[in-house]
Amino acid sequence: MPDFPAFSAGPDLRELVLGSEGRLGIITEVKVRVSPLPQRERFQVVFFPNWAQGRDACRELAQQRVQLSMLRLSNAEETRTQLALAGHERAIRWLQQALALRGADTEKCMMTFGVTGSSVQCRSALLQARRRTAGTGAGYKRCA
Repeated sequence: MPDFPAFSAGPDLRELVLGSEGRLGIITEVKVRVSPLPQRERFQVVFFPNWAQGRDACRELAQQRVQLSMLRLSNAEETRTQLALAGHERAIRWLQQALALRGADTEKCMMTFGVTGSSVQCRSALLQARRRTAGTGAGYKRCA
């Protein structure tokens, strides 16, 4: 920390509270959990025509306790940005056209989910996720 205050009124109290490990306290104990690398790790992307349908699908997956290791729903702006930064312009252009035909155009949202575990666990979780999002206008893309 600097020797002089950040403001003329004294130190910034936000700096003392936010991220205070080492400033206001000392870490005396840490628990670390180590687990082996999974046999398989798969990621898939699902596109939805709009935020509401994507949100409902995420809720359904969570409520049905589908064994996902990761779940992220990107809004329309973030989806556009990620597609623009993906490279592969020709493939992305084709994907955009295919999604537009399915009703996922300017307001489309992208849900990314991952599964980890044995081959059987991954296959089971992927099938459950597909079943739970069927009929939502979703379009799938396998990532890995």
